[in-house]
Amino acid sequence: MDRWEFEPDDVLSLGKDTFGGQEVFKAERIKNNLLASIEVNRWSSAEAKNWTENGVPCELLSSKGGGWKKGRIKIMIEFIRDSD
Repeated sequence: MDRWEFEPDDVLSLGKDTFGGQEVFKAERIKNNLLASIEVNRWSSAEAKNWTENGVPCELLSSKGGGWKKGRIKIMIEFIRDSD
């Protein structure tokens, strides 16, 4: 599984039902929409499971070029240890 660190200007295409009917977003806007959805607890347990376990189908258009790539977007929590 390849991982991708999004650039703010990367573009993602998601399903119409993801964020109020809009399909195409810059990565920075998706991040902001996700944070807002979590803050106001707008997700059902099924939606949360989809984003955290299965991932949501999408296509990525990198700001660095290369055309559209199909994949999934998934929310993960990462632990980064402080250096001693």
